[in-house]
Amino acid sequence: MKYSQGDLSTSKCSVFLAILWQFSGKSLAKLWQRANSGL
Repeated sequence: MKYSQGDLSTSKCSVFLAILWQFSGKSLAKLWQRANSGL
């Protein structure tokens, strides 16, 4: 499979965003649980 430079950078960006999304989701879940347990 041949990728152009644009496709390659787009896939890298989407992978980075997916990892960032998962990481932020886990962090938000932890913060949410901590806030709920604090109440």
